[in-house]
Amino acid sequence: MALLKCKHGDLALVIYDTPGCEQNIGKVVMVRGPTNLVIQTQMMGWQIKPLFPEPWRVVKRKGGIKSEVVDWDICVLHEDAWLMPLRPLPPDAVWQEIQREMDRHLLDIGAVIAGV
Repeated sequence: MALLKCKHGDLALVIYDTPGCEQNIGKVVMVRGPTNLVIQTQMMGWQIKPLFPEPWRVVKRKGGIKSEVVDWDICVLHEDAWLMPLRPLPPDAVWQEIQREMDRHLLDIGAVIAGV
């Protein structure tokens, strides 16, 4: 079983969608588990709800595409692989990144001072 990118409760950015539903790309959604198989793509997906109540392009079960405002009751699934979770970094990771940036800048300054 492939590892999932998202987890229950995440906010996620839609980075890909079914052809005809491209207007959903770039929208932020809330993710709710458990995961289910998305029949059309045979990929694992999450129930999603957009952050804002605006029309969402949805593939109908019998084919075709429709626009509707999506909430938890409608139960729209979106492929995990097509979502990018939006999570803050843990504090240790933030400090490690700051230290790397400071080290890089100090090396740049040292090269300038040394005339390199």
